[in-house]
Amino acid sequence: MRLIVVGLVTILAPILVIAGCTDDPTVSGPANAEPAVTAENLREAENDGLFPTVVDVTATTGDGASWRVNVTLLSEYDSPARYADSWRVLDADDNELGIRVLAHDHAGEQPFTRSHTVDIPSDVTTVFVEGRDQINGWSGERFELTLDR
Repeated sequence: MRLIVVGLVTILAPILVIAGCTDDPTVSGPANAEPAVTAENLREAENDGLFPTVVDVTATTGDGASWRVNVTLLSEYDSPARYADSWRVLDADDNELGIRVLAHDHAGEQPFTRSHTVDIPSDVTTVFVEGRDQINGWSGERFELTLDR
């Protein structure tokens, strides 16, 4: 038994060290920092792996109309055959304010953050972000964000 445990540690330790050392310069956000994936985030997304989970959303504006929306998605199933292919911003009446299309999988980058500029009317104070799976469509699970106006 001791031999098996020592063997597993010997094999897995270098893999875990290497996996923790990657850094993708294309990820947006301060110092490429990704928000922590917490049990609470994942518990809220009870979708059985059918859809991407919106883990975090931030939005900033300079003029109050045009907003830079940063969305962090988690889609652990991502592969070239099936992946999260977009996310969208909706108002409380389900009007689509903006959509960010994702042209490829992010299998080696989970969770991942992408940004998009969205024009949001001045009377909208809360938006909702929803992820889309290439095969299963829109998730229906929404991340609610109150805008800092």
